[in-house]
Amino acid sequence: MLDGDLNTAYKISDETWKKIELMLPPVFPRDRNGSRMDDRKAMEAILYVFRSGCKWKGIPESMGTPDAVWERFKEWQESGVFQQMWIAGILTYDELKAMIWYDEMNV
Repeated sequence: MLDGDLNTAYKISDETWKKIELMLPPVFPRDRNGSRMDDRKAMEAILYVFRSGCKWKGIPESMGTPDAVWERFKEWQESGVFQQMWIAGILTYDELKAMIWYDEMNV
């Protein structure tokens, strides 16, 4: 059950995404080339890094560019999105599948 390079286990359910989406900050200006990665795709890529333990540069190509995912992670980290998700209980152990949280040093 592969979706490109992404195993479907890393997909966010529609129900969970609706909860997360409410916590996202207003959209910041576009990135350098005038486009912006889809929020849900960015969150799935971020959670992939947390769950798999890979480095940011190890993100499968089908999930987006490492720079775009990293920039979105920083944006949401600074906005408190992950803390809000944790407090709200959205990221439960079952959904995390023993996720490992990394900081900036795991770049």
